Amino acid sequence: MEDITKAYTVDTNEWEGFVLGIVAETSKEARQIAYYSGECDRPWIEINARWLKGVDVNGLEKGIVPLLEGVKRGIYGWAETECPECKKQSRIFLQDDGSVMCMKCWEDHAIIQ
Repeated sequence: MEDITKAYTVDTNEWEGFVLGIVAETSKEARQIAYYSGECDRPWIEINARWLKGVDVNGLEKGIVPLLEGVKRGIYGWAETECPECKKQSRIFLQDDGSVMCMKCWEDHAIIQ
């Protein structure tokens, strides 16, 4: 049987822009995963799931997408987590070359090249 999972973002609380990246078969399943994850402050009726068309979910299991992997695949625009380069807690972004790092490391990397 063909794998029909897709990537979704689900608004989980009232903070603007705070979403979970979720791999699921349907938007309803994505909402359920978010609702029962413990990361959701909204009542069921207020949870919205948005399909991210074109995102490659091959190799990802159903459920919440880890932050670093989500940034690499374009599910999250950025994430507040440990930078893979400097190991400091920072806001990380997907760079033009496909790497993921904080702005400080990106600037240092750009100077070296």
